[in-house]
Amino acid sequence: MSNIKQSLISEVQRLQEENPAGTCTRDYFRRKSDFTEHAVKREFGTFAELFRQSGTTPGRVTTSYDSRKALLEGEVKFQEYFTANVKPWAREKMGEQGKKKDQVTMVVGSDFHGEHVNPFALDVFLDTCSRLQPEHIVLAGDIVNFEPVSRWSKNPNRLHDLQAEIDFVVNNILKECRDRCPDAEIDYVIGNHEYWLQRLLAEQAPGLSSLRCLSFGELFNLTELNIGLVFGGDMLAPSPSAKQKNVNQAWKLYYDTFIVTHGTSTGRSASSTELARFKISGCSGHLHTPATSYSSSVDRPHLEWNVLPMMCKPTVGEIYLGGLPTTWSAGFAIVDIFPDSREHFYQPVHCRSGRAMSAGVVYTDARK
Repeated sequence: MSNIKQSLISEVQRLQEENPAGTCTRDYFRRKSDFTEHAVKREFGTFAELFRQSGTTPGRVTTSYDSRKALLEGEVKFQEYFTANVKPWAREKMGEQGKKKDQVTMVVGSDFHGEHVNPFALDVFLDTCSRLQPEHIVLAGDIVNFEPVSRWSKNPNRLHDLQAEIDFVVNNILKECRDRCPDAEIDYVIGNHEYWLQRLLAEQAPGLSSLRCLSFGELFNLTELNIGLVFGGDMLAPSPSAKQKNVNQAWKLYYDTFIVTHGTSTGRSASSTELARFKISGCSGHLHTPATSYSSSVDRPHLEWNVLPMMCKPTVGEIYLGGLPTTWSAGFAIVDIFPDSREHFYQPVHCRSGRAMSAGVVYTDARK
């Protein structure tokens, strides 16, 4: 190494030590050093290379490696947390559900968003469950809102509302479903909002993750209420796309006929995207806007995918869309499944202008 190169390296190290910020940037070098920029470019080509050889700034490869390593370490912690505190309440995705029947009924709702739930839609949903006594009740994700622990939160004081929201969901949704349908198999499908609290605990409060009261099952009384949890992926997701994929893999197949998932697809093609992915009939939430796509295969001539309406009030849009107008609509669905022929009949229940029709009964919102 030439004497000039060594002198430049020594100069960078000196400037770094004397700089109150503890760094030597290109601008700081230009202002504080007697060496010219021409000398740097002649000997090293770029300032980045000078800083790299000076040991003051890691190279791009090193930075990228360290960044991926840090992300992976964080995801390992989350996977360990999830395995210990969430997975014990999971049900198998596939297999026979209950006794063999010629016809089974499912009531499925999505996107309740905690205390933002539409009270009229919830009344209709619960009364429909009471009347039909379905074999399955499926809560298809985003049953909670958890705004305080999301990137959307604007008010840190809302952190104090977390327990109130959990209590509301347990008492007004989960417990009501169980009390009204004591024999039904109830499944709670994890959506992106459910992941938010789990990530907060795993990443920012790992020391608390071993507390039994903070496990997902204890928080939502899943054992007491005999409610199963449906999730997907191996929880090792060191990138935003991988994290989204985990939500997308939270699905359950019923009687080799019908899939329920929260989904991540958005836009006008959401229903066709989900149908193309699964190649089996089913439904998903997340979009808040009903949509339907049809297809067929050699052994399944009547494939259909439906995007569910939402169970929350339109005001939830003020949080996530800044109050912009939407095509969202309230409601849920009733699905009748015929296991022997692997056929299903999907019946959407829409709540419009204070009126709804569900399984032959007309409901009117007394609040209007």
